[in-house]
Amino acid sequence: MEVVIVLVALYLLPTIVAFARGRHNTGAIIVLNLFLGWTLLGWVVALVWAVSSSQPPVTPMIASAPPRAGTSPENHLGDAKKCPFCAEIIKSEAKVCRFCGRDVPEGPSLDERFETWLKAQRSSTAPPPTPAERAKFRQMFDFKRQLGEL
Repeated sequence: MEVVIVLVALYLLPTIVAFARGRHNTGAIIVLNLFLGWTLLGWVVALVWAVSSSQPPVTPMIASAPPRAGTSPENHLGDAKKCPFCAEIIKSEAKVCRFCGRDVPEGPSLDERFETWLKAQRSSTAPPPTPAERAKFRQMFDFKRQLGEL
């Protein structure tokens, strides 16, 4: 009698493992185990399915160095900026984007615009910034305050 109980438990091992692991597809494992478990291949497939991880694989995060003082929180790359056309990171001195091949317009960087805006806000002589500029400047202000520059 004990032999029969051990054989039934062994036959239903994939089902028991699926219940124990709390798999979301336990019903499908039970069906596979009951109907194809008598074949060795069906039993092995059900067991592997019950034991395998149901979560997607985790990709490792690459730790980057902390941003240097005076760098923009947008890119954290020091002397780099985003191409306004393709949004790839390029050198701040670049005249042509190496990714899309377009001419990069010259003009003040976000750092310089932030400093100008901050000075103007303190003197209250400038027109109010757009909501998008205000959000970027607020982000820059918070970043600089965390660095202790303000």
